[in-house]
Amino acid sequence: MKEQKEEIVTVRLAVKGDLRWIKRVNESCLSENYDERLYINFFYNYPGLVWVAEHKKKIIGYIMVELRGLKIMRAHIWSIAVMSKFRGHGIGTNLMNVVETQLVDVHNIQFITLHVRQSNIRGLRLYASTMKYNVKQSIPEYYDDKESAVYMVKYFVKTHDK
Repeated sequence: MKEQKEEIVTVRLAVKGDLRWIKRVNESCLSENYDERLYINFFYNYPGLVWVAEHKKKIIGYIMVELRGLKIMRAHIWSIAVMSKFRGHGIGTNLMNVVETQLVDVHNIQFITLHVRQSNIRGLRLYASTMKYNVKQSIPEYYDDKESAVYMVKYFVKTHDK
């Protein structure tokens, strides 16, 4: 009987050298593709808010978050993707959990928003069932191809130590 090794996926902060690989993951997973300058600008404008999932020294997923607001701190999941052959193994959940913890603990975020394609059943299930995001509204023809988006939000309540 052959013993199988568990394949380890590491979630870590992105470094500048990851940006071209993040772009490649985006292009292989999503229909919304962006110029390389956008990734560079995002990396520098939101330091510490671009994370990657790495497997055998290859980027297989990423999440990019932007901070918004002055009085009420909030964040928006700008983009998240996991390579298709790695989906269904909790990698998207791990990326979301790491980012949520970082946003709440370090940036004092009160809520996080995101958009997801209405046809992305797997994504909707991840956000609603697993991550406990609530549907705020449907936005008709949100994407370039005229597909509607589901706008979702998750609120965080800070507990104060006595």
